[in-house]
Amino acid sequence: MTYQIATPHDTYFQTTMENLEVARAFFMGHLLSEVREELDWSTLKLADAVRRLPNKKPLYTDITYVCYTKGKNVPIYLHVEQERNIDPFILERILQYNLGLFIKHRKQKNKKLPIIANFVLYNGNKRKKYPYHENTYDYFEIPWIAKLLMGRYFFLINLNVEPDLTLVTHSSSAMMELLLKRGGDGNFIIWLKENHKLVKDVIVYHILSASIEYVLQVNKADPEEIIEEFSKIYPQFKDTIMTAARKLEKRGEKLGIQKGIEKGTQNEKLAIAKNMLKNGEFIEKIMRYTGLSKEAIEDLKKG
Repeated sequence: MTYQIATPHDTYFQTTMENLEVARAFFMGHLLSEVREELDWSTLKLADAVRRLPNKKPLYTDITYVCYTKGKNVPIYLHVEQERNIDPFILERILQYNLGLFIKHRKQKNKKLPIIANFVLYNGNKRKKYPYHENTYDYFEIPWIAKLLMGRYFFLINLNVEPDLTLVTHSSSAMMELLLKRGGDGNFIIWLKENHKLVKDVIVYHILSASIEYVLQVNKADPEEIIEEFSKIYPQFKDTIMTAARKLEKRGEKLGIQKGIEKGTQNEKLAIAKNMLKNGEFIEKIMRYTGLSKEAIEDLKKG
């Protein structure tokens, strides 16, 4: 969030809006009537009033109240930005604050996100028309596309419920989607044997090597059987399949060797630490000499 130096305008806004009666009148005067009628205004209270930098100096730039709905007792946050200079990044500022409020609300063990009404109170140059939009989508190059795509936070692709026949129509990404869905299954080999034709029609040459490595890593079936089945499906790519398998095997061997070295090094450090403890050395010195943690050395001392 961009912070500005406090001005008399900011201070006055902050001081008056911290008054509950002023705030209630302000929100009731400017909030949509449908929402206003849903709120129990006796529950209105201050939620956040001062932004603080690390040096703790208050910057009076905005204020947030919370008011609860009638009956269901759902919190509605009412956030006001007071602005005298036109800020081209006002949308980003508001979204950033809202995100912080979302996170705070979630940390309080709430399962749903809070509803926030954002207000911008502009009292700048009277000769300048406020140039920015109230509608979020109007900030984008093509508002109607922004509304279609950004009106929802993400598009869920649940591979568990997507039919295989639908996934194979996705051209170059079909293999990735199929294997992410099926690759780790205990019945993967059975599925693969029963679906040779389905898999054969998928475009794979660009990711076949990575696909073979992936399946061999995540599936508990016999690697030889996996390689054999893929070789039957893609005989023209048998060399690629075998190369991918050997590459993964070598990587596993290298990893095993590396882990062995690391284990040996750790054992050596522990042995040195034991000797130093026997000689009455301080833990801090042993830590510096061996690189072991204080906890590890204390465990040795206990043993």
